[in-house]
Amino acid sequence: MIRKSLILGTLLLGMVGSVVFAQSPTPRLMHFSINVPYKLRMGDYMLPAGKYDIIQAFKDDANLYYLHPVDLTHAPIAVIRTARIRNNGSINPTPESSEMLVRMREDTSGNAIPVIRGWTFPGEDGWQIISVTPKKNSPLVRVSS
Repeated sequence: MIRKSLILGTLLLGMVGSVVFAQSPTPRLMHFSINVPYKLRMGDYMLPAGKYDIIQAFKDDANLYYLHPVDLTHAPIAVIRTARIRNNGSINPTPESSEMLVRMREDTSGNAIPVIRGWTFPGEDGWQIISVTPKKNSPLVRVSS
């Protein structure tokens, strides 16, 4: 009797669990690589020239990303907090390709430095960088605004 109740309870719990999971959207990880032959700015930090991978930190937090040097076999050097750029039915449709949102900014010596402001993915509203937090021993250098 106890064994039948235990089996029935396990089956019922399994069915309820599958119904709950079936109703939630399937999370996915966003991931892309950048390869830049020059330094660039990201938030309040200067990023040296090189290859970097940016990957969503957690499936259930679409606004938190890790910045890895070279590829994902290396530990992250920074955490990037973003906010969604909502289209809200404006004239600009959602993007058809992945793009970095970059603007040029002159430094005190008159040199133009690219500033990464965010990115887009096909069919999605974009992401705007809110903050960058470097990890210990990161190659990122803090710059003044």
